[in-house]
Amino acid sequence: MLSEEKLLALVDDFYTVSLDPRHWIQALHNFSRYFDGAGAVMHVYGNGRPDVFVSPDLQDAATAYTQYWWQEDPLVSYAQRVNLQERVWVDRQILSEDTIRTSAFYNDFLAKQGLGSIAGVLTKPFSDTFVNISLQSAPGFELEPDMQRIFGLLITHVRRAAALSAQIRALRAERDTLVAAFDRYRCAVALVRPDGSVLSSNDQARALAGRGLSLARGRLVVEGPAQQRALEAMIAGIANPAVRAGTGDVLFLKRQASPLPLMVRGVPVGPRQVERHLAGVEATHAVLLLIVDGELAGDGRQHQALRGLGLTPAQARMASLIGQGLSPAEIAASLGVSENTVRTTLKAIYAKLGVKRQAELVRLVDAYLPLG
Repeated sequence: MLSEEKLLALVDDFYTVSLDPRHWIQALHNFSRYFDGAGAVMHVYGNGRPDVFVSPDLQDAATAYTQYWWQEDPLVSYAQRVNLQERVWVDRQILSEDTIRTSAFYNDFLAKQGLGSIAGVLTKPFSDTFVNISLQSAPGFELEPDMQRIFGLLITHVRRAAALSAQIRALRAERDTLVAAFDRYRCAVALVRPDGSVLSSNDQARALAGRGLSLARGRLVVEGPAQQRALEAMIAGIANPAVRAGTGDVLFLKRQASPLPLMVRGVPVGPRQVERHLAGVEATHAVLLLIVDGELAGDGRQHQALRGLGLTPAQARMASLIGQGLSPAEIAASLGVSENTVRTTLKAIYAKLGVKRQAELVRLVDAYLPLG
């Protein structure tokens, strides 16, 4: 019989792994051991082959199951037809003896794996998703009524944890999809915690490796210790404005690969409203870093907004370089033209856009480029 201490430990296990699915395997192992089972499995059924998390005892069986046998599992079709979401189920109580006796799933799969009866619970966190947690037992094992009662008490928390895990996975997938959407604008993006560790990044950010910014051990790394400290201070300051201490939200990072710096802008991402109302949940912030590589400034999509204001492609490129903080002399060097040509072009840009000073042009460019 499970002690109260062990029961609470199991509850803690499942709520912990709901935040990090990598630990489901160990939690399922503990779950199985506490009930003297041969192993435990969690299936997530969507549209097609299920995702499967299994305790270490059942790794070989899980491989065969996901490759083929899930299609022959009579419990899958039964559970999806009948509402089993509010109670513990045992296969020999819900399937007929004839079904079990003639089923290839039981005779050609479970029997050869040394498995017999199965008990579990099904939950439906989303309209198109079923999550099933099951305890696999050796032939002849029966879950006694008292154990079924305790199983039922525990499985309530398991069901909630599974639903929470599915929701977190969906939110993370949405987050990564939104971050990846910036690829079409040739804009590198990284979502980071206040301590600088990376939550998500897009292909453009990862492509900057060797060009002034790279990802190492889950953190952003830039060239030179002074620039590294400046980036970390900017991230910390944006995440916590109370300790910003003069740090801004824009940083220009020099690099050996190009005379044009990387322009990094940080945007604060506040905690979700729900976090502010959940007792015991610490509200956390993140910082969205938007990074423009001056080497890619010639891309037509990058300048579409500026060209829409009446600038030629050459003028749009020069205006974007001004927006990145380059001086006329630096622009001349990067474009291979004279500084006088740059100043003449700038005058034409001023006239078209109705601005009189370089600072006004910087503000205008800043508003129209993807970093605005």
